[in-house]
Amino acid sequence: MNLVMIDNFPKEWQLRSASEIFEFINGKAFYSNGYADDGYIVVDLLNINLNGKFQLTKKDKYISSDIYQKFPKSHLYINDLIIIMTDITPTLGLIGKTAIIDQNNTYVLNQRVGCLRMLDKNNVSINFYNYMFNSEFVRRQVIRNTLGTAQFYINTPQIKNLIIPSPPLPEQKRIVAKVDELMSLCDRLEEQINESKDNADVLMQAVLKEAFEA
Repeated sequence: MNLVMIDNFPKEWQLRSASEIFEFINGKAFYSNGYADDGYIVVDLLNINLNGKFQLTKKDKYISSDIYQKFPKSHLYINDLIIIMTDITPTLGLIGKTAIIDQNNTYVLNQRVGCLRMLDKNNVSINFYNYMFNSEFVRRQVIRNTLGTAQFYINTPQIKNLIIPSPPLPEQKRIVAKVDELMSLCDRLEEQINESKDNADVLMQAVLKEAFEA
C-alpha cells in the first residue's frame, strides 16, 4: 500500500534530505560467515511487508552470538528504520519500502537492506517518517533513481539525497495519529470482507451439499 501525499506542503514544513535526518548504515553479507540454527535474526527484504510493517517469516535466518559480537555496526535497535535497496519485481513494488525495528539486541542487518537511524531522537517521530518513506511522494523519487535491468537497485548516495517533507514534531504526531486511525479502519474493513467471503464459502458448500443430497 502506498500512502498518497500531496506535493504542496504547508509553508512551515521543511524539505530536508534523508541525510539531514538519519545516519545511513549498509547491511552485511552474513551468508559468508555461515548461518546458525538459532540466535540473532538476519533481517532482509522479506522482513518488510508491502504496508511498511516489520514482520518475521518462516524463511528467517540466524547467526550465532560469536558472529553477532564481531559485527557491531550491523546491529539493529528499536526504532531503526530499515529500507529495501533491491527489487526483482517489474512493477518495482518493493524497492524503497521501509519498516520500523521493534526491539533491541535481536536483529542484524543483511545485505541489500539499509538502516536509517535517527540523528535527533527527541524531535523526530519515527512513525511519521516510516509513513513518509512509504508514501507516493518519496516512492516516486526512489523509482526515478532506481538502476539495473533484471535486478533493480538503489545506491546509498541516492537514498541519502531523497527529499523528505518534515513538519514540526507536533504536526508529525498529529498526522501519525490520523493515519493510524485510518489504517486501523482499513484493517477492520479487510477483516469484515474476509469474514464475508468465508461465510459465503460456507453457505455455498452447504447449498451444494443440499443439492447433491436432494
